[in-house]
Amino acid sequence: MNCEKITPLNESFPDIEFVIEREKVAKDYRNVIALFTQDESLVDSIAFNTLSNRVVFTRNMPWRKCSDVRNGTEWTDSDTLNFIRHAGDNYRVIFRVETVDHAIMMLAQERRFCPIQKYLDQLQWDGIPRIYNVFADFLGVERNAYTIEVSSLFFRAAVTRAYRPGCQFDHVIILQGAQGIGKSSFLRILGGDWYSSSIRKFEGKEAIEALNGVLIGEIPELQGFSKAEVEEIKAFITRTEDSVRLHMEDGLNIHRGEPCLLEPPTMMIICVTLPETADFSRLFAPKHWTLKH
Repeated sequence: MNCEKITPLNESFPDIEFVIEREKVAKDYRNVIALFTQDESLVDSIAFNTLSNRVVFTRNMPWRKCSDVRNGTEWTDSDTLNFIRHAGDNYRVIFRVETVDHAIMMLAQERRFCPIQKYLDQLQWDGIPRIYNVFADFLGVERNAYTIEVSSLFFRAAVTRAYRPGCQFDHVIILQGAQGIGKSSFLRILGGDWYSSSIRKFEGKEAIEALNGVLIGEIPELQGFSKAEVEEIKAFITRTEDSVRLHMEDGLNIHRGEPCLLEPPTMMIICVTLPETADFSRLFAPKHWTLKH
């Protein structure tokens, strides 16, 4: 394989060693990859977010800033066109859209990551045990053997689901207490980017899209939920994956532009928050753990 270093028109970019065929720079995936592995403005920028099932970039690009370093910013058709312009303006080589997309997908698959796992891996424990008493410390739940065990199981389930989506966890956590004690705030802070309180459906395409990337899902007070919808929730908590046919549009995805059958493993832990006088626990019996203020 013949290679030759090409000097860019813009001196701020480096020389790139391109594959040469018939005395010209080959306009195939190898030279797209050459740019992404030799141009410092592009190196280690492409990754595959397994949580969103999307190709993302995790650092600023020459044409656009990365707006979400933790999860990555989704790579779109516009980014492909901007890369083509970048290569043409600086290295005098014009790639086809399909060539760039295929090369990007190859690069992304080599850097797969789950944002939740990445976040958890970076945490450093100071050696002080806290999870056993979290609900007592932050929500005023009575401290006893039951609440300590439920607290431990809740956190173990959430972390296990983060690393092994789809693992069996058949229980709903019910947090019950007066308005204003911080039930929703506690869950929102705990879940961070991976928290949602706006989930209404647990079946079908819209539900799967809404649930994608949610680790802590809150159902506030069950207000407005019909009996049939409660049954959907109960069925959901026993499933380990969901089959749904989605149509991927803009943005690089393994199945972009065509219907595809996805079976995303279930990750979300469901938490129901209730006022102190409500009693919906019977709806989830026996698969619930209730913690009362």
